[in-house]
Amino acid sequence: MTSTSAQTPSLLVDDRLVLIGTLALASHLLLFRLVDLWPEQIAKMHAGLFALDLTVRYTYLPSGIVAAVLATIVDVVAYTVFVLASIGVYRLKFHRIADVPGPKAWALSKWSTFGIDRQGLRPRAVHAAHVEYGDVVRTGPCEVSINSPDAVAAISAAKSECWKGPWYDGAAGGREPHIMRSLINLTDRSEHQRRRKTWDAAFSAKALKGYEGALVNNMEIMLRQLAKRANADEAVDIDDWGMFFAFDMISEVGFGRNLGLLEQGKLSPILEQLEDLMKFQQVVNNRPYMIEVTRQIPTPKGAYAGMVMELLEQRDKDAHGQKADIMQFLYEASAEEETTDETDSTTYDKYNMRNNHGRRAELAAEARLIIVAGSDTSSTVMAMTLFLLLQHPEVTAQLRAELDRVFGTDYETAVSDFTRLDRECALLNAVINESMRLFPPLAGGLQKVNTRGSTVVPLLSGSKMVVPKDVVITIPTWTMQRDARNFSPEPNAFRPERWLQPDKEERFDRRAFVPFSAGATVCVGKLLAYMELRLVIANLVRRFDMRATSDFDPVAFEDGLRDVFVSTRLKKLSVRLADRSSGASQAAAAV
Repeated sequence: MTSTSAQTPSLLVDDRLVLIGTLALASHLLLFRLVDLWPEQIAKMHAGLFALDLTVRYTYLPSGIVAAVLATIVDVVAYTVFVLASIGVYRLKFHRIADVPGPKAWALSKWSTFGIDRQGLRPRAVHAAHVEYGDVVRTGPCEVSINSPDAVAAISAAKSECWKGPWYDGAAGGREPHIMRSLINLTDRSEHQRRRKTWDAAFSAKALKGYEGALVNNMEIMLRQLAKRANADEAVDIDDWGMFFAFDMISEVGFGRNLGLLEQGKLSPILEQLEDLMKFQQVVNNRPYMIEVTRQIPTPKGAYAGMVMELLEQRDKDAHGQKADIMQFLYEASAEEETTDETDSTTYDKYNMRNNHGRRAELAAEARLIIVAGSDTSSTVMAMTLFLLLQHPEVTAQLRAELDRVFGTDYETAVSDFTRLDRECALLNAVINESMRLFPPLAGGLQKVNTRGSTVVPLLSGSKMVVPKDVVITIPTWTMQRDARNFSPEPNAFRPERWLQPDKEERFDRRAFVPFSAGATVCVGKLLAYMELRLVIANLVRRFDMRATSDFDPVAFEDGLRDVFVSTRLKKLSVRLADRSSGASQAAAAV
């Protein structure tokens, strides 16, 4: 007994650090390295260790409770330090992607890029890393960025074993099974395929034809409102008006009625807060485990969800919910599944799904996605396209000549022939594509990961990289679309002509152009976005002469472009408009 009693304090006192270090190393190798623990799990584990350590100390060491508690705190802190040290050494020296070049700080922890994400500068920081380290860069402890057009097919093709990475858990609000995800955040592949069929139907050629009226209606409102401001010689933040149009258009296409932003000339308070929330989400989504802490913080999400539910309720009151909008497709698809599953048809309510909480939650999640996904991307492309046209008046003149040739010179009447905008306006489409090449709406690219095995990715050098299992892969859209090996000459210059005669370019690799992502997760609203962009750019260029205000700084505006999953802007595109329509000319003559 005496010998055992003497040995126990020795182990807890004299060999204390050895014991803690051994436990920390074992924890890292057998637990942390194999299991992705989130804060709540780590907190519970530390609480258990604290309780165990305190019990042992209080039982076997001749000290009071206060001394035991203080010693236990020191033990837990030491354990944490040893674990972090072990993780750091492993990530730098022994990790399966330890040989991939990149900043050492990025390899150690994604917290090293917290400031970059908070400022929305990830695409540019990753681009700088590719310039320094090459086509493959380690951008996180278990994450690589691969600058190669061949990588797009390798990780995004329908048959690829790669699928959505952990970023989507943060975007969804957690990884718990009960969290209802929208299409964009679904990480279950079969469930994604099921829902994608419905969304594809909502954006079929026939469906898109039915949305044309909503686009033209909002275009006419936009032209009318801008004409008033042009006649009053008011300075206009034209990028904001693109945002008003995008929100109003997608709400009308999605729910059968617009939000009235074009009429009001400003965002609603909820949507203003939503823009700020997107910046916050980008930081969280790149560290998805943060969601367990941050979701306890009040955010505008609740108010936004309430706004969407009001849109849904109002939609269902109008004409009993029968409208040619996106929600109609989602309702009908859910109704078909409900009819298949429901045994008692008398309890079935076709449009509100009151008898099935799961389906109601699914529809609500998809409804929230409609507005966010259908507004930010297109409004940013509008803003950057108009910015580039302001900087290149010769291209504006050429584009205006093309539009005059196709549609004539009645500038007071809005252009509304979507087929001709697509098929007969080659320069218009080239301008839009070149704008998205230089300033892609999803500049940072999207995460993919292969949880089944390794992935072979062809590189531009001709060699191949074998990406190990469970390593996150990102395609750096900003970098790839500005790479001289894909687009040259002048990959950083605005040259719409490269899209008109690509066979005469030094380099033109269409595979490297992925502004809407690619493969099975390509943006479902891509064709609608093109319709919207063609309509807005064509009508604004025809109807108005634009000149930047005297205080507009083009360098500051371009530098103010930020990535918050989609691109946003810190600076405003402030212009003055001159109405070119005959009505405006007659009014001016009368004065």
